[in-house]
Amino acid sequence: MTVVTGSVGEALRWAGFRPLTPAEAARGPFAQAAGEQRHVRLDAAALYMAFVVSLDGEKDLASWIDDQRSGAWGYDLNLDGQAHRITTINELRFIITATPAAPTAALDGLGYRQQESCWMHDDPACLVPSPGPDHDGEIFPCLGWVPIRGATSEFGPGELRSGFCSMQVPQGAQAIRDTRGYQFIHDGYRQRIIRRRRVVTSLAPASAPALVRASVHEALALTYGDT
Repeated sequence: MTVVTGSVGEALRWAGFRPLTPAEAARGPFAQAAGEQRHVRLDAAALYMAFVVSLDGEKDLASWIDDQRSGAWGYDLNLDGQAHRITTINELRFIITATPAAPTAALDGLGYRQQESCWMHDDPACLVPSPGPDHDGEIFPCLGWVPIRGATSEFGPGELRSGFCSMQVPQGAQAIRDTRGYQFIHDGYRQRIIRRRRVVTSLAPASAPALVRASVHEALALTYGDT
């Protein structure tokens, strides 16, 4: 963990976040980026997820940008069984890189708009799985490859569909075996619309703690209200 990573974590704790427990961080079908720190805050109707990662060189940055291009979630919407109460999701992504301005062109092309030193993508009509309050399993929204109807093999013709991964399949839903014991649930489940805000902040490795705290405060401020 770098000094800046620790400073971001401390600023997030002051803002009511907590680090994911080792069990929470290890859960799910997706591998977590090496060295990435994740923090969460659950409000009455909002889920806040914060990601802090150091990017070492252009290769790491390109891989990170690919993740943003895919709109990847990579986390459980149903932490503490509160997914059915959530109306807003706020993702804060803090990237520590020696070239803080490097993602600008890529993020502009992905629909982010620059606000002060942050970039923000605001989707007020994001469609998410909503299996209901009785679903106490994980909800990892994702895309998955589903064989077309009548295919004789999972390696035959298929199509990319949106869905979610969980170890519990809602009654009446269609699912296929995924990785690490999870099922990819791709049809027959309820959905609803929520707001998803994504805020990206770039920090230099030598950023002073005061600048880090100001950056965390600025990122959080973008998630308040309807702007």
